[in-house]
Amino acid sequence: MVDIEFTTDRRLRLHLHGIDIETEVVPDVSARISFAATVAGRFPITVHGEHGGHGHGALMYVEVHPR
Repeated sequence: MVDIEFTTDRRLRLHLHGIDIETEVVPDVSARISFAATVAGRFPITVHGEHGGHGHGALMYVEVHPR
């Protein structure tokens, strides 16, 4: 299991690509993305814009290695 916690100073919608999980993060409240790491790969987490677009590049990458 993977559990990532986020905090922010402004409202954001985060998207974990490849796993297809989205979450909204609001100021002063922590938010989580949790999932079972069953597929190997490198998955970017990006910010989705106010109009449905993606931000510039990834905030971070989650790497899942095969066993």
